[in-house]
Amino acid sequence: MTVSQKAKTAQQARTKARERRLAALDTDRAARDGRIETAAAAVFLGLDELVAAKVAVGLVEDGIGDALRDLVNEGLSVEQAAELCELSEAEVRKLTRRRPAADAGKSNGVPARE
Repeated sequence: MTVSQKAKTAQQARTKARERRLAALDTDRAARDGRIETAAAAVFLGLDELVAAKVAVGLVEDGIGDALRDLVNEGLSVEQAAELCELSEAEVRKLTRRRPAADAGKSNGVPARE
């Protein structure tokens, strides 16, 4: 083998080695990109579920507030309603200040007048 043939063979070997390294990097990059896409999709799905859960909690709290207002309208004090329902007085006050569930669909961003 001549010097030029050895140099050419060495150059080809380096070129093939570089191509293998690049192919491995591309494979790693593609796998990483796939993991990133999967994780981002899980975040967006979780955020959608969180919004839905917050809406559901709000609707339930509206219903509880309606029922607590009914108790107060029947003549129970906040303290009595809290004791009856095993809530703190602060929770009863907070829930009874929520707008009634019947008004939830009518909201235009302005608090309902009482």
